Amino acid sequence: MRRLFSGKKMLTFTYTGQFQNGKRHGQGRLECSDGSVYEGTFEHDQIWGRGKFTYADGCTYEGEVANGKAHGEGLYTWPEGSWHRGSFSNGVPSGKGFISYSDGRTYDGWWYQGKKSGRGIFTWPDGSRYEGMFADDVRSGKGRYTYPTGDVYEGDFLKDKPHGRGIETGDIGWRYEG
Repeated sequence: MRRLFSGKKMLTFTYTGQFQNGKRHGQGRLECSDGSVYEGTFEHDQIWGRGKFTYADGCTYEGEVANGKAHGEGLYTWPEGSWHRGSFSNGVPSGKGFISYSDGRTYDGWWYQGKKSGRGIFTWPDGSRYEGMFADDVRSGKGRYTYPTGDVYEGDFLKDKPHGRGIETGDIGWRYEG
């Protein structure tokens, strides 16, 4: 059993699995006193390779890991039904990924340090769809937004809103440019 401080709370760990030269190495299971569990591979006493984290709050991550964190390709799930599949770096989405929210929204695109960043497609359950650039988790830059009515705005976005130059067209043929 090992002890570790997490904030002000002391956590204890119990490891069951393979050892090599007195260190955790190979397949193993690490149980934490807060209820979290890791099952997977260890290399030279580090969580490394492939495995599954089951967190005390009910979230899970299954996939590639390095230095005890999600790192590489994997699947993260939340208890209410949302999930994210894609690339992770140091425990957060980074690179190409797809997220499906429990309320029916989806995002397919690029991530940087846990936030939507770069080109992506966001859809809403009402049929709305945005395809374009994201920065710091919001629509930012050139994009195309299709309203549930079929009307379309194509142009610039800033802080998640149409901003600056753009063209809006209606499904019955009207057009506004400005």
